[in-house]
Amino acid sequence: MDETLTGTEPVEPGSSARSVEPAWRARDLLLVALTTPLLATLLILPMFVFVFRGPSEYSFVAISGAGIAIYVALFLSAWYFALKRRGATLREAGFRSVSGATLARMIPVTIGMMVINAIVIAGSAAVFGDVPTAQDQVVGDATSITFQDFIWLFVLGAVAAPIVEEFIFRGLLYPLMRKRIKVVMAVILSALAFAALHFLPPLIPALLTMGVVLAIVVERYNSLYPAIVVHALNNGVALIALYVAIGQ
Repeated sequence: MDETLTGTEPVEPGSSARSVEPAWRARDLLLVALTTPLLATLLILPMFVFVFRGPSEYSFVAISGAGIAIYVALFLSAWYFALKRRGATLREAGFRSVSGATLARMIPVTIGMMVINAIVIAGSAAVFGDVPTAQDQVVGDATSITFQDFIWLFVLGAVAAPIVEEFIFRGLLYPLMRKRIKVVMAVILSALAFAALHFLPPLIPALLTMGVVLAIVVERYNSLYPAIVVHALNNGVALIALYVAIGQ
């Protein structure tokens, strides 16, 4: 990759970058979906042969390593099929630098989103019954995790997932929708895709809320970095709280 992730100059809200027709097409995203499993398999197999020789002893480490490999495969597939083949850059997909002050403003945005989501989850639980907690989602029935487990889970959930998911959903999918339908519908539909593709039906209302917030942030700042920070803070806080609760 010859593009930088940060670009060269901060992008101000209202930039004309939004008016540019995306170089990629919906069929490119379909190619990404079809090729990612193959590439992920090619990355995961050597990991379990040469790195995780005793997966029973390092179950969360092995699972996290596989998850990171899947995200790497997804990022590389998306970069190649949606950007490289089309002569586009990561900057065109939203990796445009913003000021430190803008990133700092994402802290209260994240807090607000987490409060709203707590209310949404409580409402979902009242209507649909039990909603999976962070512990249920991350460690299942396990009653403890080691510090090594936590580090691997943190890299997966608070680093790899925010970067790659924002690239896919708000960097590639959202601009395609935004050029063809009204902004409000693009925000809602991209958020629905984000929620549905997490394959956690009881959490769809909460994930939909999160997807809407993240799309609004990208629309406001014309950059993925603020959304990545919000996403990372949300996941990171949940993982830290989990480790405080059951860490060894």
